[in-house]
Amino acid sequence: MESYGSAEYCATLSHLGVPVSFDRAGGAMLSRTIDSSCLTDLTGPYPWAGFSDWSSVGAELDAITGPVTATVVVAPTSDVDDDVLVEQFPDHLVDFKLHFLVDLTADHATSRSATHRRKVRRSRPELSVSALEPTPVIADRWVELYHHLGERHAITGGAAFSDDGLRAQLVHPDCRCFGAFVGDELVGMVSFMTSGAVAAYHLGAYAQSGYALEAAYAIFPVAFDVLAAEGVELVNLGGGAGLSVEEGDGLARFKRGWSTHTGVARVAGRILDPEAFDRLSSSSETTFWPPYRAGRSR
Repeated sequence: MESYGSAEYCATLSHLGVPVSFDRAGGAMLSRTIDSSCLTDLTGPYPWAGFSDWSSVGAELDAITGPVTATVVVAPTSDVDDDVLVEQFPDHLVDFKLHFLVDLTADHATSRSATHRRKVRRSRPELSVSALEPTPVIADRWVELYHHLGERHAITGGAAFSDDGLRAQLVHPDCRCFGAFVGDELVGMVSFMTSGAVAAYHLGAYAQSGYALEAAYAIFPVAFDVLAAEGVELVNLGGGAGLSVEEGDGLARFKRGWSTHTGVARVAGRILDPEAFDRLSSSSETTFWPPYRAGRSR
């Protein structure tokens, strides 16, 4: 099972909905209410869905009573053929955003942007970087750092994890964490979720001193080397901060600078209750899916 489809991971997403397990498909989605109505729909976990058998998803969806639609983000690293994806989600399939990928079996260091190579070479003797074990002290500091990130970027939606969710993710068996220290102070930390030979960059947060010291440029090369030594061949860094296929934002530039190549994530949807879907969407003129959620957080 992919990390993002595991019951343990989906249980950390209480801010998005109630987990619904897909036993045959080997994954999970989240049930959420539609506005103040008694209706619900299903959404995939943040940041993208993870099923071990995508060909079974549609049959399991059709066996569920109640939801109006089911929507998932499909990463370019997901193990699903296009014909299977179209069969399981026949009502909506569009490009979502560009994902930046790092092939750890290649000479990925030389593929970095000139800016990234320069910043990696620039020694910061006060910084030390290491893999982290999720001790209570590390978890407490991680929550503090993530609060700082949330305030800095006004995080809402899927990435607005609860403190309990952040702590639980650290002890997920597929989570790998790396941190930058100044002395004994953790000033930056990133986490990856691993699924066999593929890893996903999950979250990163820094103290103000971590930003000033550009700690990310010290952490990521170490993380890539450790993951490669553990058998990871491909890292999906995800996309930019916006909702379009490619955003020219700082996060996208940062991820592009590490990448060896790119792939496109997609949004896939299936209508489960056509009558309710038509009723809810009758006044919607939008390309957003599902249309009745246009203008709201996915």
